[in-house]
Amino acid sequence: MDIKINDKSYTVEEGLTLEALLPIIGIAPTGIAIAVDGAVVPRAEWNVRILSDGASVVIIKAFYGG
Repeated sequence: MDIKINDKSYTVEEGLTLEALLPIIGIAPTGIAIAVDGAVVPRAEWNVRILSDGASVVIIKAFYGG
C-alpha cells in the first residue's frame, strides 16, 4: 500500500502499525510526535494504530536550542 510521510511517498506492507513503521524509515521513537491524516496519535496508541492505504503521516521531531 502507498502512504505519505512528511510529503514523501512510501510503499509499505498492509497492516503496518505506526510503531512498526519507525524502524523501517529509520526514525527513533524518542522525541517525536506523529499525526495521521491531520490528527495527532497519542504515543500509547502507536502499537495499535494501523495505517491504511493513502494515509498521510506527519512526523515532528522535538528540538531545543536558541
